[in-house]
Amino acid sequence: MTPRRSFVFDTDGTPAFALPVELSGFPFPADASMYASDHRPVVVDLKLPLIHDADGDGDVDLDDWAAFQGCLADERGGLTIACAVHDADRDGDIDLIDYGTFMVRFSGP
Repeated sequence: MTPRRSFVFDTDGTPAFALPVELSGFPFPADASMYASDHRPVVVDLKLPLIHDADGDGDVDLDDWAAFQGCLADERGGLTIACAVHDADRDGDIDLIDYGTFMVRFSGP
């Protein structure tokens, strides 16, 4: 996971027209982040990895197939960090269910 952008939600000094609609009924909207809790919320937009994209190039192709085969053939049990990208159903193993999702996402050479 890579943060695409993040910010601390701080309404102090923000004009009322620029605040989220959800604060429209708040008595002092510019002070909402001070009274809503004892901590200001932090908002993070994450860029999640594409399932089965082992090389991180934005597609699922033959390079990813080579990595997937190695994970499917691994009989040691457990899930390595390198193989986690291929665990589409997040059940802790690489099996035929994950193979099915790989084939759906496969974009070819």
